[in-house]
Amino acid sequence: MYNRETINGIDMYTATAYFVPPATICSVGRTLSRLEHEGTGTGLFFQNGSNPLQDAVEVPLWESDLGKTKWAPGACFKTMGKHYWYNNHLDLNCSEVLPAFVMYNKGQLSAFGWSIMAKMDASQRVEFPPKAVISSFLIPVPKCMFPIYDAIGGVTTMHLYFNTDPANLEC
Repeated sequence: MYNRETINGIDMYTATAYFVPPATICSVGRTLSRLEHEGTGTGLFFQNGSNPLQDAVEVPLWESDLGKTKWAPGACFKTMGKHYWYNNHLDLNCSEVLPAFVMYNKGQLSAFGWSIMAKMDASQRVEFPPKAVISSFLIPVPKCMFPIYDAIGGVTTMHLYFNTDPANLEC
């Protein structure tokens, strides 16, 4: 889900990922000592609504813990890892799609990505999967997706890795 905001009179849509529980960020935060001990983050959380405290979707750090969640398996690609999509199913309403996916390598969370139903070419860091390729990583493709894809001219994705060498990522 995208969050719609108006900033300086301009309508904007945002997608938010947290690397520390939103309850921590939205309250006292972390001490310097805790930051030094834990590093940049302790997990991965996506905001799936307007309230980061109530609408946070936690991503398990281990693939073996996904069975207790709504993360549904997609395909695996060498140099990317095994893809998972939140609450994905054939009859999914496209207005309820979480615009993110996660990837695991050898059982451990190794990356996440954004999947935006729009063609945004403002950066060389994004890619535009051809319609024919979508069904190879999104299993199943929700029935609502291809009519939207055709109407807007594509989907934009971006992968963000917790790894310095994606060539090491397998399945």
